[in-house]
Amino acid sequence: MPARARSSDSHVHITNPCILKAEVGGLSSVIVPHIPSQASSVAFAHRQNVPHCSSFVFRENRVPFYQRLFQNNSDGKRQWWKTERSGYVMYPYLISVYGMGIATTYAMCRMVFGHKTWFGKD
Repeated sequence: MPARARSSDSHVHITNPCILKAEVGGLSSVIVPHIPSQASSVAFAHRQNVPHCSSFVFRENRVPFYQRLFQNNSDGKRQWWKTERSGYVMYPYLISVYGMGIATTYAMCRMVFGHKTWFGKD
């Protein structure tokens, strides 16, 4: 809990639970509260009302959206191609898998014919 202001013309505004902004007589300053050591904060880890300083705490819950997306089997797509960002992961993966398969097959065929290098006679 933030401390109360002592003067009647002082105001304490809480916009972010990690930073307190105090205005005293028209002047504003930012007060960063003391962060307790890890040993003392472990005792409060089970409480749900402890303010978190992470930026992802107040984000929209996307789990229901992705549950509907991945459980919809009528679109004919494989699970790894469902999202619009799947290509950023899948295309480098497919290039590396098929590229290494072609490279090892090429090297194996050269070994069958007695060549122990990628190019040349030897």
